[in-house]
Amino acid sequence: CALPILNNKVITEKGKELTSVNEERAKLLLETFKKIHPQIVITEFFPFSYYRLYDTIYPLLEFVRKNKLSTKFICLLRDIPVSDSNPSLEKDYHIINKILQKYYFAVFHAVDYNIIPISITPFLTKAFKRVTVYETGFISQQRKIPKKNIFYDFLIMAGGGIDGITYIIKAYNQIKEINSHFKTVIICGPRMSEENYLDIKQLAFKDKVIKYTHETENYINKAEIIISMAGYNSVIQLINYNKKAILVPRDNSFEQKKRAEAFQKINWFPVLTTDDFSIEEGLKKLEVITGKEKSPIKTDGAQNITENILKIMNHEH
Repeated sequence: CALPILNNKVITEKGKELTSVNEERAKLLLETFKKIHPQIVITEFFPFSYYRLYDTIYPLLEFVRKNKLSTKFICLLRDIPVSDSNPSLEKDYHIINKILQKYYFAVFHAVDYNIIPISITPFLTKAFKRVTVYETGFISQQRKIPKKNIFYDFLIMAGGGIDGITYIIKAYNQIKEINSHFKTVIICGPRMSEENYLDIKQLAFKDKVIKYTHETENYINKAEIIISMAGYNSVIQLINYNKKAILVPRDNSFEQKKRAEAFQKINWFPVLTTDDFSIEEGLKKLEVITGKEKSPIKTDGAQNITENILKIMNHEH
């Protein structure tokens, strides 16, 4: 069983010191745990973000350890759990490894090692030393893909949107230079500033510009070609719909750069950078890749995680 989401009021309430908020969150976690007595607790990303959540989760970890309870902690980890490759991170991975060995039963690594091996991420092998790790495959929504119904020539996506304006403007302007009649839709992202969003709306006033939508997959399905950042969820959505897409990794993101390179290597998506963005070059690369055989990808991570959890729970009885 997973602990329920905490009350948003506690997490977002203004006027409180971070220490006070962490104390409240830790108290809520512990109280909830004592009420439901879960067999399994899954922490997404933690302890790889130990410096952010340690004060919140540590009291629960210690409570279970000191009372010798049978609850098992599992870390759910995305494919590349670092944003950069700074050598100073090595000390962090020693700390992470100690936390995993002391408190955790296993790590569920949501990745396909044939596509993105452990060696891509600096020091990850050290973090996993003497730790049980399950390679689950990528996590995707295993749903029936609707019939293609192309309505847009291009879809431009900026992930979270916090720094996507530069590449959106470049992509949009270059698309219109090729053909001003190309029908284009832009999804800016929930974290894009209102000022940047309005600038893009003014630029693309003849086309559809969306700040954020829960129907991203609907637009993916309706677009002929997608230009997207290389975040985990965005890439998996493109794979699910078997779309023609060009990846533009977020600037200075080790994670997105390595993920994009990995999928380019197996003939799924060509890669461009924001600085050297050229839609014509991207379309040429896309044409070359489209004619090559794509490597298969394991995207049944959610199913495998469920099966492994059930095996762990059944083993206890």
